[in-house]
Amino acid sequence: MVPSVTAREMQEIDRLAAEEFGIPSLILMENAGRGVAELVWRNDPGSNVVILAGRGNNGGDGLVAARYLHNIGRRVEVLLFADPNHL
Repeated sequence: MVPSVTAREMQEIDRLAAEEFGIPSLILMENAGRGVAELVWRNDPGSNVVILAGRGNNGGDGLVAARYLHNIGRRVEVLLFADPNHL
């Protein structure tokens, strides 16, 4: 079973990472997106990918994952559920 946290718990983890350990939120987002891309690539290296992204932090993680997957040659479609002007 994969451990999971609630949105509120993840916000607290992100806050602590930034405030207590000095890790900028952009670095957290980049690392999360890269991790998702690596997981997708390892588990299904040949499939096309659709990423659903909103305007919150997890949406940013999804956009990073899309960039990584695209850069390694995967066909990626992003469905953005937010006004791009509000990102």
